[in-house]
Amino acid sequence: MALSSLSFPVSAELQPVASTGFVAALAQILQRVLKVEQLAITLDECYRLIALNAESERRDIELQLNEVFTDQNCFSQLTIEPRTAEHGGATAQLVLALGDGQINITFDDSIFSEALLNTILESALTQLMDAQTRATAALHMQRQHFSGTEAACLADINQQFLHIVDQYPMRLAITDGDICLTYGELAQQVSILASRLANLSVQGKRVAVVLPRGHKTVISMLAISFVGATYVPIETLNPVSYICEQINHIAAAVVICDKTDDSYQDLPNSHHWDSLIASAGTEFVPEVMHPDREFTVLFTSGSTGKSKAVVHAERSFLARFDWQWQVSPITAEDVVGQRTNVGFGPHIWEILGAILKGAHLVILTDAIVANPKQLISYIQQYEITRLALVPSIAKLLVETKGVQANCRSLQVCSLAGEEFGMQLVEKLRNTFVGCQIFNDFGSTECNCMFFHPISNEVTLGRPSSAASLTIINDAGEPCLPFEAGMLHVNGKTLAKGYVNEQGEITELPQSQYGYVTGDNVFFDEKGYLYSQGRKNNVVKVRGMRVDIVNVEQQLQTLLEIDKLKLVARKKSDGETQLIAFYQSSHLAVELLRRCKDKLPVHYCPAFFFSVSSFPRLPNGKLDRMQLLKKLQTHADHNQSTAKDKLIKILADITELPLSSLDIEAYSLVELGVDSLGLVKVAHAIESVFSRSVSLAQVAAITCFSELVELAQGRFVTPTQKLVHQDVDHLLTYFTTLQPQSNPAGNSVLLTGASGFIGAFMLAELTKHHIVYCPVRAQNSQHAQAKVQQNLQKYGLSVEIPENLRVVAGDITKPNFALSKVHFEQLIDEVGTVYHLAANVNHVQSYANLRIEVLQTWENLLPFINRAGSQFHFFSSIAVCKLIDGHWRDEAVPENPDSIASGYGQSKWLAEQLLTSCQAAASINIYRLGEIGGCRTTGQGRSDDFVHNLLAVMSAIPFYPAELAESTLVVDVLPVDWLVQFTQLAMAQQKVTLFNLQNPSPTPLSRVLDDLGCKPSTEVSWQQWLTEIHQCVIDNADSLLNVLPFYTTPNDPSWLNYFSSLEMDCSAMTQILGDRLGTPEIAQLQWREYAQNWRKHGLDFNKNKGAQF
Repeated sequence: MALSSLSFPVSAELQPVASTGFVAALAQILQRVLKVEQLAITLDECYRLIALNAESERRDIELQLNEVFTDQNCFSQLTIEPRTAEHGGATAQLVLALGDGQINITFDDSIFSEALLNTILESALTQLMDAQTRATAALHMQRQHFSGTEAACLADINQQFLHIVDQYPMRLAITDGDICLTYGELAQQVSILASRLANLSVQGKRVAVVLPRGHKTVISMLAISFVGATYVPIETLNPVSYICEQINHIAAAVVICDKTDDSYQDLPNSHHWDSLIASAGTEFVPEVMHPDREFTVLFTSGSTGKSKAVVHAERSFLARFDWQWQVSPITAEDVVGQRTNVGFGPHIWEILGAILKGAHLVILTDAIVANPKQLISYIQQYEITRLALVPSIAKLLVETKGVQANCRSLQVCSLAGEEFGMQLVEKLRNTFVGCQIFNDFGSTECNCMFFHPISNEVTLGRPSSAASLTIINDAGEPCLPFEAGMLHVNGKTLAKGYVNEQGEITELPQSQYGYVTGDNVFFDEKGYLYSQGRKNNVVKVRGMRVDIVNVEQQLQTLLEIDKLKLVARKKSDGETQLIAFYQSSHLAVELLRRCKDKLPVHYCPAFFFSVSSFPRLPNGKLDRMQLLKKLQTHADHNQSTAKDKLIKILADITELPLSSLDIEAYSLVELGVDSLGLVKVAHAIESVFSRSVSLAQVAAITCFSELVELAQGRFVTPTQKLVHQDVDHLLTYFTTLQPQSNPAGNSVLLTGASGFIGAFMLAELTKHHIVYCPVRAQNSQHAQAKVQQNLQKYGLSVEIPENLRVVAGDITKPNFALSKVHFEQLIDEVGTVYHLAANVNHVQSYANLRIEVLQTWENLLPFINRAGSQFHFFSSIAVCKLIDGHWRDEAVPENPDSIASGYGQSKWLAEQLLTSCQAAASINIYRLGEIGGCRTTGQGRSDDFVHNLLAVMSAIPFYPAELAESTLVVDVLPVDWLVQFTQLAMAQQKVTLFNLQNPSPTPLSRVLDDLGCKPSTEVSWQQWLTEIHQCVIDNADSLLNVLPFYTTPNDPSWLNYFSSLEMDCSAMTQILGDRLGTPEIAQLQWREYAQNWRKHGLDFNKNKGAQF
């Protein structure tokens, strides 16, 4: 403890200082500054230990002191020792001695600074002055910190956007899945939509946007701004009836919705986004907008039980952008992850804050954010530099393997929506090294008020320069430093008002000090604000403010239950959960469903709990603590059966009192198992039942009984049943196609040209054919650039041959997203199809892939309806089953029920379709296993399972000599061999199935020899497996693709990938003969493969691996 001294001058009259009133004021301030629960106070020789809490008031502390210090005005020395209740030890010591018109202070300078002590003493002394003097002094102190400043006069949003477009027309603006837009392309889309909206006469009117968050939202926001209309984002996760109420409330002139959603078709002013953007429109040049125009309407969380429509002028956001760009600058080199849902105002900052600075905006869908591994993958792939998170997602992210090594690009991470502490901040700092962590805080009415870089404690920091703040205590007077009070706001950050029932704007309710936010805060000597929570009964649920009393009354009315009480409680992850206790004969699940059907999700209780009576305190008030105790004793999990174990798993995840009596009635969604919860369920089933289940399988569960079947390996998902229906649908569709008598064309259609195999196939086909390649892109130039980049990635020539026709199209959209005439011309010109494209996603269920799969085959079937045409389809051994360590083609199921992934089921559907449709074309089906790199260049993939596994093995210098006697092999087909084989196997019969298997698979021991590893009789099999397992653990950051396979070093599942394929390869060998040669990968190529792995971060040889 380092002690320092300080003298603080006071008036000649020391009487107020030598009083318990001053000591009480000082004690209350110290409790807030040091966040302690006890203070040991000694006045001269008298000692008192007082207890404190967040609600402690100065009067209460003074009463405690007066019980001991009866002679209030005679002490000359004060000693205060703050203590924690848990440990009882002193955290610091403060000694004040009175004399000669000053206070002489001895203090611990590792805890207190002179500036801090001066402010503490000044605040404590001022509290003892008369009310008028005290209020004047307090207001003066606040104005020094919170008066706000005049915001810079920025150009309007439209002009700023056009300036960026002129500056960076070819720079990438937005990535939304497969959709990529440059700034030039974005401006073109905005202009088209703005022109269409202008024809609808929406200037000065409100336009509601009911779209899934993505590039369409961004285009809509900018187009609405272009025409001078008001952008009204609508959260699509809310019930349809609630959304319609919001749209009607703001009197929207136009509603932009998605064509796949017919929920709003009855609204007379609704328009499908695709129809609007497809309409021909002239270039639209926006006028300069007045900063006070109505820019957006944002809906509040509705803490009082009813959501309010808040109107903001453009000036509010211009001021916010100007301030926030100064606090945390964004440049054109930034990559911003867009995560916030449109139900929250900050999504506008995430979008426009990036776009107006020329940054690259990457849309992170809810599915991506909910899966930590997928989120990490996106951060790494796009090198995201800025990301906004809610604390619960941040906690899962930092606990995920591989996050540190794969998220090094992150420079700014902001937290909002939920409470959090320094423990999370420190974890984020340790994970995202060099990344600044910000606290993002504000309300809908006030836009963003705080965006503060966190240092050594969580604070709101200083407010926006566009906000003028005043903090008022319960007596209606301005607060002194460290005195808690209610936050009042003025300035340009404030909204214009609310939309009333007539669709007009009414001003915000304000006191003489401004708009009352409901936030309880205090400020320190630096002008930093600290949150003390909300006013009574207001809590945050899912980032939204909820007034428990008002929502409780709304629930009573909606459910027609008078005896219903709402109680909030904190979960272990810090999230707030609402529990409804009720007295009624209604079933809890029925009440829950009625709420979810009518109310936004943050109003809905997580659980309804029936009670016989409500416990009361002696004063007659509801005893909420006793109610919550009922939850803890409700469920008894004996875990003797699979059902009991699953109840325990769900109870642990949801922290709800689940039991066998009521759980059967609920779906996982109704139990509050969100996307993050589904990940936890999948992991728990694997841990408890030793059964690997996919996230897609868990997501398909509709009731608890299905979950039991899944855990026991007996569940058949409803989506799997859809596959049979879809095969029948496509076969029926094929019969409606008229057979084409015209001869097949001479050109080739190649799908999947922007993939791995597609690159090599394209290079071969363009030697002899005119090749059409539909590529998902905004225009032909962008499509051609994607093909060039892919060729370059695999060391192939990037020169585009004259006979290559790259088409900006999408095979998952009707007619490849081409005009009908263009599509029919393509059918006429093409005589051979190589269908490689596939959504290789082993996580998503077939139900999620289904629409794209069906549309793709509806597009392709006309190509196989012409005599003389040829169709080459690339399937997968994913349609087969692994039995006794071997992939067997005879194990292809008659039903797809045993195929775990939606990807495998889509391949099964295709095989069934092609073998049953009686096509006029000759068809080849190639069932592929592992495809390796090129034999001559060593160029290939490094992100697949087998090559990741080999990279790990190559890091171990020795392998057991007995491996040479094993049957383990590396069954890899070089990609160039595959391409050459397909040119030999020109389709001769109606349908030919090729099980493509390396006829001479390389023994695993031989490959390890080629990679520089040595056999050893001193290394046992178990030692080797354990060494590999440890290597994976040590290098987990680089091995996200294979981590699921390394659950145990004993009999690991990854060995299956080195078992032989037991398949009938007669069709392949008949074609092969002596014409192609053995697809063996020589020693040199294995070493070149290893060099390729290292380029992609798979280098484990730094300390003990083999050196090449």
